Amino acid sequence: MTAMTIGWIVVCILAYFVWGMPPNWVAAASIRGVLVATNILIIILGAIALYYSMRESGALRRISNAIINLNPDRRVQVSLAWFIAAFVEGIAGFGTPGALVGPLLVSIGFPAKIAVPLILILNSTPVSFGVIGIPTVAGVGYTLDIPSVNAALSTGGIDYWHWINHMVTTSVASIHGLIGIFVPVLAVTFVVKWSGGKLRDIIEAVPSALLGGLLFVVPFFLVAYFTGPELASVLGALIGMAIYTLLLKKG
Repeated sequence: MTAMTIGWIVVCILAYFVWGMPPNWVAAASIRGVLVATNILIIILGAIALYYSMRESGALRRISNAIINLNPDRRVQVSLAWFIAAFVEGIAGFGTPGALVGPLLVSIGFPAKIAVPLILILNSTPVSFGVIGIPTVAGVGYTLDIPSVNAALSTGGIDYWHWINHMVTTSVASIHGLIGIFVPVLAVTFVVKWSGGKLRDIIEAVPSALLGGLLFVVPFFLVAYFTGPELASVLGALIGMAIYTLLLKKG
């Protein structure tokens, strides 16, 4: 709260004295900032409330047991955490996988010093579209919705929001998806090395980790391409985890 207040004061001073914004513009921007921040805080509050509800109801323990029973291998559990982190990012965003999935990793036996940086590695590709596509739709879409950009696109007969929801979204999904294939491999490497494992332990886990990356990235890209950014991370995680879990059960 203190950081937000100090940040607001600094920006107001810069806006008025440096950028020359009229006082009513500063006031209007401040009101809009409060409304936007409120929306974000509501989402984060919901995620934290969900975590405490899961903990108190025993759901967190049951999920932990389900993951352990599915496969006790820490390297495989990293890929499962990859899907869970992507799903949480898609429905809540704003770093909530750290608040929800981090404690889950600790509850299934990951040391805290490994769980904390691990979730930061895993919560990467899904952040491209965040919660229901907000980084793309709001962050990019509303920011670039200015006359000069619209004029440049109109010369090529391109609708602005088609450009955002299809062209920009597809480009983001392509670039981040390509990198995302290898994120579980990086995460497994981190866990093995920090746990004192050997290179052989990493090599043995590469096929499973690459499979986890592909099973998320393929539906992630297809959903982004055909429907837009809103559900790419959510459906990518759900579809990928369903297939990955099925393959684990079949051995």
